[in-house]
Amino acid sequence: MDWLEAKLRKIGKESFEQDYDIYQAYGTGQYSRVDAVNALVRRGRSENENGAGWRLGAAKAIFDAGVQDEALHRARNRQR
Repeated sequence: MDWLEAKLRKIGKESFEQDYDIYQAYGTGQYSRVDAVNALVRRGRSENENGAGWRLGAAKAIFDAGVQDEALHRARNRQR
């Protein structure tokens, strides 16, 4: 498994696709960590702040590496 695939598995491909706006806002500095955690919890993607924090950390790494377009492509083309 490659690095990007491991990060997507930590986030969840469905979540990365459906909640891309939150991950993008956090990854580009438009949302604080607290705002992004609260948004994910409100949408039901994580039951608590810890789970949301793990997802956000993986998403931030994807954006920092500049591979968000590839990640979104993989998330959209996941096995259904």
